[in-house]
Amino acid sequence: MFGANHNRDHEPHNPAPLQPYAWGHWARNLKTSDPREGARTIMAYAEECDAATDFCPRIQHYSNPHVDVLWFTTGSGVHDNARLIRYYASDLAGYRDSQGRIFKNGFE
Repeated sequence: MFGANHNRDHEPHNPAPLQPYAWGHWARNLKTSDPREGARTIMAYAEECDAATDFCPRIQHYSNPHVDVLWFTTGSGVHDNARLIRYYASDLAGYRDSQGRIFKNGFE
């Protein structure tokens, strides 16, 4: 999405990301005795956490080191898809000229 990538430890991954920090993020909860408990951002896959269990819920945020949800910091310096989306938002918004209507053929 907009150049944002899934978590980089998921194969196959993008060898040439748009920006070096454009990655999804996941982590295990090191504050619990259950090693399977984790969390992931919108663009991260569940397989790395533990796909066989429900211990890795998707947090409804793009990776962002400035957003914490309970114990999970949703990003880091190399996991910051939110920064990428903010940076390119104006370019993406102007990608196509507006047709002035929702449907190109005039149907409503």
